[in-house]
Amino acid sequence: MDNYTKAKVYKFEKDHILYKYGNKIKGESIFYLKSGKVQTKYNLGRGKKFVLVSDQGSLFGIFETLSGLDKRITEVKFLEDSIVFLWTKEDFLMDISINQDLGMKSISFLSSLLRNINQKIQETS
Repeated sequence: MDNYTKAKVYKFEKDHILYKYGNKIKGESIFYLKSGKVQTKYNLGRGKKFVLVSDQGSLFGIFETLSGLDKRITEVKFLEDSIVFLWTKEDFLMDISINQDLGMKSISFLSSLLRNINQKIQETS
């Protein structure tokens, strides 16, 4: 899973907040957690929120970016020192077209995320 042609690699320290609710989505906006742990707080509107903790191998930022949103509906905080691959939307789409593993991981992640969101909406309705 380390053969990404367009991804840039960054290190983030524990407790670093990558972005918050309402931040504009720009530049490098899709992330793959190579190592570490990240907490994503989802703000679904109408007071509905949920928290997802992800370990290495997880993607984040993909739902908002590929959905065409202009602003973040999540807040991302690192729970451990972490290494992250970052892509622009265009570079990510290029990489998933040539890297089948990344494409399948993206589909699997989005499917799981949508199930989790639906479950949280049902629990709070």
